[in-house]
Amino acid sequence: VKESLSEAVSIDIAEEKEVDADYSQAFQGINGCAVVYVPEDNSSYFYNKEMCMEQASTYSTFKIISALLGLQKGVIVDESSTMGYDGTDYGNAEWNGDLTLEEAFEKSCIWYFREVIDLVGRDKMQEELKNLQYGNCDISEWNGSNINPLENLNGFWLDSSLKISPLEQVEVLSRIFEGHSDYDTTNIEILKRIMLVDENDS
Repeated sequence: VKESLSEAVSIDIAEEKEVDADYSQAFQGINGCAVVYVPEDNSSYFYNKEMCMEQASTYSTFKIISALLGLQKGVIVDESSTMGYDGTDYGNAEWNGDLTLEEAFEKSCIWYFREVIDLVGRDKMQEELKNLQYGNCDISEWNGSNINPLENLNGFWLDSSLKISPLEQVEVLSRIFEGHSDYDTTNIEILKRIMLVDENDS
């Protein structure tokens, strides 16, 4: 049995493919990077590979994890879940209202996900990030670094303690979407739906 497992692991490693890709036309002069993982043939496409390995603040990408944890922990139920807008003027007209999860995700509404994260709680958040191997897993600056004037527009994921590389982001998403995590398939499907930007024939 041990030999069979070793062979299987060796085959997986041998079949993993890395390709240097040129996405410069899409980036239009922006100094950035991209990782594209194709699970069907276990191949990864890298644009500016070295930069893909560098950890940085998660910023808006963290709403993916916030939404999933909110669903998993019962803080929100589905795409239509709201967080109870309190009338604050956030300086962004799109955020001034009782948004649904789907709307908050599309508009990257910080206060909505701050509410979700606070309801999930610090201990559960730390545990889940460790389970997901999410970057440096550092939420020590829970309330953030005051990059925004309003308290609930700050958090550990906004230019603060939590950092992750683009490659690590892709690895986390792969664990979630390829079924290598403990999250309910129903919640993963909801997450997929709110993440979808466009669907076409190709």
